[in-house]
Amino acid sequence: MKANTPVRFQNSSGQLLPVLLVLIGFFIGGFFTYDLGYTMMDKSSVLEDIQHEAAEKRKTLDALGAIKQSADLPENQTDTQKYAGQFREDQILESLFAVSGSGVTIGSVSFQQGERLPSGISLGNVNVSVQAENLTRFNSLIDDLTGENAKRRYMIKALSFPYDTNSASPIAATIQLGLYYIK
Repeated sequence: MKANTPVRFQNSSGQLLPVLLVLIGFFIGGFFTYDLGYTMMDKSSVLEDIQHEAAEKRKTLDALGAIKQSADLPENQTDTQKYAGQFREDQILESLFAVSGSGVTIGSVSFQQGERLPSGISLGNVNVSVQAENLTRFNSLIDDLTGENAKRRYMIKALSFPYDTNSASPIAATIQLGLYYIK
């Protein structure tokens, strides 16, 4: 028995040449397509990111559509007009004189459109001089201008009136009202 007999391969060009050509072909193919594989993986991850972002935008758009539909309901339209209608002098005068009833006289009214706020609505000023026959009528006027049931809701920015608790004289006051509106 022969131990440690080396195995010899014959160097025939018929067997080595095809293997060598296949290896060279794999090397050249890998060299040229190496970057394409990474580019394809990169593009697929970008595509997934864009699809995820588009799904989030669709959800936001659906939520905004629901808010728009609820804002278009008639009961919400009246709230919009109450809190942030248009700055129209005729509507403001109508709302002021509608709340002045018996015992309250409106002397003068001045208007000033305000600047646009970061929220997108504007804040205007309405200065009103009033005279009320007593404190109860004056409080009633203030409640009617700022209350929940007012046709047009104002906020009091400044209020100035002299009041003598010992006298039953009428109350003359100057009220600076704030009015939110949409341009």
